[in-house]
Amino acid sequence: MGPGGSPRGTGSGRIAIALRAGGLCLVLLVAGCLPATASPRSSPTPTSRTSPARAQSPTPPPEPQRAEVPLPAARQEVASAADGRSLYLIGGFDPGRHSSSSVYVLTDAWATGPTYPLPVDHAAAAVLDGRIYVAGGFSNGPAQGAVYALDQGAWHQVASLHHPRGALALVGLTRKLYAIGGNAAAGNVAPIEVYDPAADAWTDGPDLPFATSGAGAGVVGVDDEVVVAGGEDPNESLLVTQVARLRGSAWSAEAMLVPRHGIQLALFRERLWACGGATAPAYQASAACTSFG
Repeated sequence: MGPGGSPRGTGSGRIAIALRAGGLCLVLLVAGCLPATASPRSSPTPTSRTSPARAQSPTPPPEPQRAEVPLPAARQEVASAADGRSLYLIGGFDPGRHSSSSVYVLTDAWATGPTYPLPVDHAAAAVLDGRIYVAGGFSNGPAQGAVYALDQGAWHQVASLHHPRGALALVGLTRKLYAIGGNAAAGNVAPIEVYDPAADAWTDGPDLPFATSGAGAGVVGVDDEVVVAGGEDPNESLLVTQVARLRGSAWSAEAMLVPRHGIQLALFRERLWACGGATAPAYQASAACTSFG
């Protein structure tokens, strides 16, 4: 439970669906054509000799996990997204367990970004057509329906959700935003909501087969791989310390470099970034920032 008895996102470790755009390197080796030296007694048809191709150094594989520059301050239950140039980390609980309106932006180094219009935790962020959107969350207790978009360095409110919720997933896909799952004071929220930016309106989609919260989702990408990192058990008493990767039909697992829950993965610089979160069940805000390759 969050401050004021509000529901917290159960199992709040975020899930990222990675459609990783694997790089394809094509190397064309052009052999040098050298004419044979002519004999003074005859002029044979010139022949050519091919110089041996030089061995190419293989491209090293990406590091599975690595530490990145930490956040300026500890935060957990954060919203995170990247617009291609910068990585944004929005809101979250501060170490005093209060909802925060802070925004941190990583371009070359972490800097303070435009303050979010309200203190929020368990919100969700996504990118659609180059704009960063943040939806829902809890504000020192109550669930919110407010949705904001970042334009030219300032937050602008767009149409609100029909169903206020926190611990939701927000996905940008095919020119629409999808708000999925989450919970409020009355319990988990089943209806999916779909946002059309052209109409600035949300419509209710079909209910989920089961109501859920804290699932987190994102369409990001590398090597057609699904990455699931961190989280906690439903009782919020045990921290999940593993990273699971699904390639094809096979799962593999590895230890998480900095085990945490309350993170949202964002694709930035061709890696999945996890910043902030909690290093212990329930409340233990962290400034750690790691990435997955």
